[in-house]
Amino acid sequence: MEKRPGKLFIIIGPSGVGKTTLMNTVLESWHIQNNLERVITYTSRQKRAGEEHAKDYYFIDQSEFKVLLERDYFMEHSCVYGTYYGSPCSIVERMKEGISFIMAVDINGALSIKKSLPEAVLVGIYVEEIDVLRHRLQLRLTEKEAEIEHRIALATSEMEFVTKNDALLYRILNKDFEKSVKNLKEIIKAELGI
Repeated sequence: MEKRPGKLFIIIGPSGVGKTTLMNTVLESWHIQNNLERVITYTSRQKRAGEEHAKDYYFIDQSEFKVLLERDYFMEHSCVYGTYYGSPCSIVERMKEGISFIMAVDINGALSIKKSLPEAVLVGIYVEEIDVLRHRLQLRLTEKEAEIEHRIALATSEMEFVTKNDALLYRILNKDFEKSVKNLKEIIKAELGI
């Protein structure tokens, strides 16, 4: 019997909406036999407190990132807030082996991946009010006020995309975190037929 290919789940939404926390919580409680792994992306930004190389991101400098770019190593890449981010192409081969992946990227990155991998499943995460995002970003204590304001300025259009764009099959209002985790698990299970 031919092995069923895996799927790629792409979690999108504005900064502070809870994409990474939601994704990590689902992965922590996921059973290994379901073959769901996190896509570890590459970045040229500095590590934040508590982050680990090869677990949260592959932290590399800009010159290393540019070498990988020249080698077509990434299925998508972007420069956000002056920092490079990229998603490795290697997951496509592993998906053919039946491994499914989940990742959180910005909207442009998600749309770029969707062009080359139309079967990717987009899941938009949103909150009811922009002020919720501002509060969450301030609580993280990882960005300066100017960077928070820049992210909030982008959040308005990102929230509109998530709540109104037909490219999204799924949307999750992240108001009650436990419910959001349950909803994301249900989406993944439905898509994987488990």
